[in-house]
Amino acid sequence: MPSRPRAHQLESESKGHFAALLPSRWVFREANPDYGIDGQVELFDQNDKATGLMFLVQLKASEAPDVNDALGIQFKIDTLRYYRKLDLPVMIALYHSPTKTLYWKWAHELDTFHAARGQEYFTIRMSKDVVWDQKTPSLIQTDLSEFRELRAPNVPLPQTFSLVIYGNQFRGVPAAIVESNLIEAAAGVSNLVTFSRENPPGSHPNVVIDDAQIVVSLAGLTSLTFHTTTYSTEIVTAKLAHDILTAIALVFDRAGHSNVAAQIACQHLDKSTFLETPEVFFAVLRAIAKGRRLTDGLRLAEALLQPEMLPLAQLLLVPALMSGGSSLAASEREYLRHLMKRVIEGFEACGEKKQAATGHYNLGHHLRAQGHLQQRGALRHYRLAAKSDPSYAQRHYYWREIGGVLFGLGRFGCSANAYEKALRLGAFSDCIPLRADALMFAGRYKEAHELFRKYLDSESGADAEWYLKSFALGEIARLTGLEKQRRDMSEATRLADVKMLNSDDAKRSLEKALRKDALCALAWFNLAITSHTQGEPDDALVSFLLAGLIARCDPDAWAHALLFSFVSKNYQCLVGAIAITAYRINGKLFMKSLDRIAKQQDPKFPANEIVDAVWQAVNSVERQRDNFEVRILGQGSSYQSLKFGPGLTPIALPEANNKPTETENESVPKTPT
Repeated sequence: MPSRPRAHQLESESKGHFAALLPSRWVFREANPDYGIDGQVELFDQNDKATGLMFLVQLKASEAPDVNDALGIQFKIDTLRYYRKLDLPVMIALYHSPTKTLYWKWAHELDTFHAARGQEYFTIRMSKDVVWDQKTPSLIQTDLSEFRELRAPNVPLPQTFSLVIYGNQFRGVPAAIVESNLIEAAAGVSNLVTFSRENPPGSHPNVVIDDAQIVVSLAGLTSLTFHTTTYSTEIVTAKLAHDILTAIALVFDRAGHSNVAAQIACQHLDKSTFLETPEVFFAVLRAIAKGRRLTDGLRLAEALLQPEMLPLAQLLLVPALMSGGSSLAASEREYLRHLMKRVIEGFEACGEKKQAATGHYNLGHHLRAQGHLQQRGALRHYRLAAKSDPSYAQRHYYWREIGGVLFGLGRFGCSANAYEKALRLGAFSDCIPLRADALMFAGRYKEAHELFRKYLDSESGADAEWYLKSFALGEIARLTGLEKQRRDMSEATRLADVKMLNSDDAKRSLEKALRKDALCALAWFNLAITSHTQGEPDDALVSFLLAGLIARCDPDAWAHALLFSFVSKNYQCLVGAIAITAYRINGKLFMKSLDRIAKQQDPKFPANEIVDAVWQAVNSVERQRDNFEVRILGQGSSYQSLKFGPGLTPIALPEANNKPTETENESVPKTPT
């Protein structure tokens, strides 16, 4: 006859025993199916009112005769990490069948930080002393309240950590001196962290120091253990307090309080033995980025401006560089640039030319992101990067950046040449329209038009702006007959100022202006007005569109072009591209202009309906994310690209076309040409 496996019997026995131990007011809901979780427990108070407190439970069972053999449980590390990601705390409960005893602990108290890389399983040991008894429900309720408080976005501060030191000395240093050093070191962050000798029952923040290890726990919500067998008396005296405070920063970060973590870590990591531990350093780096403690990160970088620490100082500048420095005040941007220059000078003094080149490249990229006034400085540092490390001149992205800076400086022919070099070196296809754009503004209209068309024929998801510019170049050829031109921008602007002329003289002057410079935005804008007054709406549309594409930041030109496209039989196909491009460049200023100009039309004109439709359209298009790219440079021109989102969250990138070897890092915030 079929028989039920003993393992299934033990499972049922453990669930029954656990449910029987729960107070009658608590509700146990079994998970079905259970994916690493056997059930959920919800707590109700004495009046049978929901407290909002809940926890998950994973039950294990053993019938090993010797309880010491039963207390070791093996878990997949991925499972333990999964528990940490859950919104509710997870209890691990072990039912020992021979003694009918339940041992328990919170999964968040387990520390896998120092598990070997690639390790799949982790053995945890349940404490013989933590058994379920009459006091357990009260302890659990206290723990859950503490968990909820610590998980709140605005964690109450300062958090008081119980300091427990076993024995009257640690590594030859009296316990009183250890405690005194820690309290003194924490004085600068006393608004965030304090310490107490009291160690009440239940979960609460604590630091436990014994002869072999130190455990820093944020009420069991998350914890970190570091081993201290190699600590000398000198390290205990000089470094231990800073190690503990850095560990406290890490547990705050794991609990989601990156802002608090960064503030603590930036004051203590440079004085800690953890400084050169990669896992700790990069955890602090992420906390600085996620917590937006950019200035704190810069101060920490300044503290590390010694020759042997320059690579770490350079990495600490990355969070401030991620946004191009846009979230920094003007004085903070100056501070960032000052530190970047000091890092470069430090590398140059040490003869580290490649590291100095990386510093120049990063500074050039930062300056480029600051706008027109900083473009010359950006170009200078890009060139210094290639001078310090000639392999930069063999990297396609270097020439792409040079092309963008030269475009911003109005050196359009040189910009087109730089983009051509980038393409020859293997740049991605999105560099093609950038070169076409530079050719267009260099006055090489036919060449630019052909390149745009070639690109658009091969790229189905091309940017709407490139479609519009290809169309615009066709219209320039139709209306002016020009294929190539040496642009005389100042004379064209003079001729385009027609406010004192009658309509016929104005049109003749505007046509002369375009023969001097077919990309004179003022001439096209005024020609649009003239065409409109003469009853030529399609010509007005084209002229307004050209004015918008050339001047870019002219929301009125874009709004007029869009409104004309709505009522045009010939050009209604441009509506979507105009709306998307205009909004991407001008944002809410475009929407304000559109609303104002639409409401100036005939009362029967459906102004509100059009504005609403445009708003729905531009919001349906996925916004470009402000991602951040780090390139790991290899031998010669080889490199590997890693892309990160906000808070240094990794994002997949296409593989580089060169096999990399890890030597140094350069940080690249993505900014438009």
